[in-house]
Amino acid sequence: MESGGGFLDRLWEVAAEHPEQPAVITAGTEVVTYRKLLGRADRIAAGLVRAGVRPEQLVGLGLPRSAEFVAAAIGCWRTGAAFLPLDARWPTDRLEFIVRDSGLLLAVAVGPQAAELRRLGVTTLDPDAPFDLVTTSPIYGPNRLAYAVYTSGSTGRPKGVLVEHRGIVNLLDAQIAAFDLTPGSRALWVLSPAFDASVSDIGTALLAGATLCVEPDDDLRDPVRLIRLLRDRAITHVDLPPALLGVLDPAELPPSLRTVVIGGEPAPAEAVRRWAARVRVVNVYGPTEATVCTSLGACDPVTWADPLLGRPIPGIRYQVLDDEWNPVPPGGVGELFITGVGLARGYLNRPDLTAVKFPTVRGERWYRTGDRVRRRPDGEFVFVGRADRQFKLRGQLVEPGEVEARLLELPGVREAAVVRRAAGDRVAIVAVVAASDEGLSATAISEHLARTVPPWMVPQRVEFLPTLPRTTAGKVDYPALEAERSHPSGEVRESGGSDSREGALLAVWSAVLGRPADPAVGFLEQGGDSLGVLQVVAAAHARGLTLRPSLVANGLTASEIVARLRAGPERDALPAAFLEAEAAAELSRLPSSAPARGHPAVSPGRILLTGATGFLGSWLLSKLLARNSAEIHCLVRGAGRLPPDPRVHPIIGDLERPRFGLSAAAWDELTDRIDAVYHCAAAVDVVRPFHRLRAANLGGTAAVLGLVGTGRPKRLHYASTLSVFVSTDRAHGLLREDDDLTATGEVYGGYAQTKWAAERLLRLSGGRFGPVAHYRLGLITGDTRTGRGPGRDLFTQFIRGLARVGGYPAGVGELSVDITPVDYAAAAMARLSLAEHWDGATFHLANSRSLSLAELLDAVRASGVRLDPLSMAEFRARAAGLDPSAAAGCLGLCRALPGEEFDQLRATDLFQATGVSFDQTNTTATLGGSGIACPPPEPELIRKYVAAALDGIDR
Repeated sequence: MESGGGFLDRLWEVAAEHPEQPAVITAGTEVVTYRKLLGRADRIAAGLVRAGVRPEQLVGLGLPRSAEFVAAAIGCWRTGAAFLPLDARWPTDRLEFIVRDSGLLLAVAVGPQAAELRRLGVTTLDPDAPFDLVTTSPIYGPNRLAYAVYTSGSTGRPKGVLVEHRGIVNLLDAQIAAFDLTPGSRALWVLSPAFDASVSDIGTALLAGATLCVEPDDDLRDPVRLIRLLRDRAITHVDLPPALLGVLDPAELPPSLRTVVIGGEPAPAEAVRRWAARVRVVNVYGPTEATVCTSLGACDPVTWADPLLGRPIPGIRYQVLDDEWNPVPPGGVGELFITGVGLARGYLNRPDLTAVKFPTVRGERWYRTGDRVRRRPDGEFVFVGRADRQFKLRGQLVEPGEVEARLLELPGVREAAVVRRAAGDRVAIVAVVAASDEGLSATAISEHLARTVPPWMVPQRVEFLPTLPRTTAGKVDYPALEAERSHPSGEVRESGGSDSREGALLAVWSAVLGRPADPAVGFLEQGGDSLGVLQVVAAAHARGLTLRPSLVANGLTASEIVARLRAGPERDALPAAFLEAEAAAELSRLPSSAPARGHPAVSPGRILLTGATGFLGSWLLSKLLARNSAEIHCLVRGAGRLPPDPRVHPIIGDLERPRFGLSAAAWDELTDRIDAVYHCAAAVDVVRPFHRLRAANLGGTAAVLGLVGTGRPKRLHYASTLSVFVSTDRAHGLLREDDDLTATGEVYGGYAQTKWAAERLLRLSGGRFGPVAHYRLGLITGDTRTGRGPGRDLFTQFIRGLARVGGYPAGVGELSVDITPVDYAAAAMARLSLAEHWDGATFHLANSRSLSLAELLDAVRASGVRLDPLSMAEFRARAAGLDPSAAAGCLGLCRALPGEEFDQLRATDLFQATGVSFDQTNTTATLGGSGIACPPPEPELIRKYVAAALDGIDR
């Protein structure tokens, strides 16, 4: 008989061979043999038949983890019905929704949950009630419904997944072999019966002829008692939530334990390796929509590092697709699609969602997992993160899963979750950590992430919890964390500072953070970010307290900042001699000599591009694709968004790590294949000091230079900045392309300092590693078609600030700002880099005519904004009454302030083109006849910029 898709046939065979073998043992005392288990299942089936159960009808199982639950599930299948597990811990409204949505009429239930179900109109059966045995049973094949499980989904509305019998035995056979389950095995049932993984826990034990051990919830949640249970019950197999690996000590595991199964979310790699050194650890992966598990693999105690998904089980196939549903090549990141025998029927009462999540791609039905993965060349799949947890913050894509993976690499981190949370009128990235090391600090975590993820993905706030909240399925409860409002160090302490300036500063911090500020913690460590620093500086300045942005961004407390102010004004400047020494130090770490090398090809066949997902880099990638036929390899961290072009190949790596974090073989292949490198990646941040940007901007450039000097001869095209002039003591007169910067005395601001040092590093190399072209870029602004810029840049913030203030300081003089549209800059850089007579020159990419403040004010007025001429005092007073975000834009006018105040704020100076002109001899000569020219700041272009900046704001 083909009942239950083959599961019942197999189970009856096991029971016939081992009738008195314990099938389920409860609390170490109640023993239910295979014969007794099937007898209970038959009695429950009889009760369901008497109640009028229909084929494929959903029968609720309101039972705890128990032999009765197992018998009831088998009894449902015995009648041709399907079961729907219910959890007594569900809130009333969730239970009511599921009963209503599923049309549930019948349930096997006991205790309070039975009473609650009856209140909702559901007929309940007691699993221990005596019924006559079933003598006949309908025959159902693999296409029949086996069970429904409700999952929450990204919207929070529960959805019922309808799973058929066809994939169950296929799944169980693969897992029994991987777990090495035998008739003598004893498996501890830990997971909630409402979690679909319980189908695996129950099914693998029963079809292997093993024993399923059931213990009280309290013993399973307590690490000490759990270890004792493993020992006292001589457990051989257990399926554990990955978070427990960081809590339990594998050294305390009993000798009986042979296999530990983990899945559902990434576990700390260090913990996995420690456990894998003691027992067999099998990592399983699979969505509910594809019958519990679709791939698995044993974890190596030495090499396990990435969160691998394992190899697909028989009957299952994977493919990784981009946003256009085209296959992603090995090494690339895309969404995982699954097909095969385990695919669910779809979602109950949700045909629209079923159609979206189970599309037909090239003639085959697939399931879209929403999981972003990377396929390695060896065929393994690496989990990168959830597509539905991705979000844009200040114009940049944030991948929480990637940040969590990096957190779990840090010793002392047991659990980690990354969420976004509202902080006043802004959104902050928050890392919530459960630590096994009490000495682990928020600063250590932030520094680790600063080295391992892009700057925009570094959380602004780190919180510590004893354990992370979990759903009934054992997964991290992200909505609960997003709603959390507790302060990481407990209650917020009120300011006790005796200096009124400290109180004023804390008041500003509180306004920007959207909650009371802690006087004992630095601004960034409390959840602030770079824009928040500008908001603090602007709001404080409007209140008469002038601060350097780097002072706020340096991790100092409010009292420490005030103490520095008492000592007198500080200038945000570093001597060029110091920066030269830093550049020389980086150069000294590279190979002392390069082998004999040929001349690089003028027209490259293979290009490496860094910063391809940034504002300039994405435009440059597009222009390079249009201008030549080269393959373009893009170095990205994790889930970078790249265009679906067959010539674009992502390389997952990190500029700040040795060999970009690549294996030796991958590095060697890269150095031998690439003809040209375009280095556009940089941490563009006007508030952070030199030492916080050094690794990304100076160290990253050194790493690129090392690549250029290894293997195949290459050209390096380096995206520099005109800040190497205008943010120094040389910001006047004609700034020449052939100037090597050696006449500089001081450089202001961390960003300009690191970029100045990086350019000097390349010039000190003297071409020894290969020819280098420098492209000094002006202020990159939006494209000429839409006017949309990178987002919260200073130019956009300044326009918005003016509109909010409704005025400007009269008599500020003819200040000027450079306008360099991004589409021009990218087109020019692409053309110049591919010129036939390229000789390693320096090119200035800026506007031949700067935009005056008067012209900009006219354009803002033309958009309908009233701008009144104000005294500086009135301007500051109006700014002080605005939200800090609007006030931050007004910092762009710091050039109009008295000398001492300007020195404190010059890192935010928007009008750096005042009093200078940019030599463009090389640029003009090489672009001659190409039709590529920087459009002057005519009224039509500026109107586009103003319209884009003011779009959507309340004026």
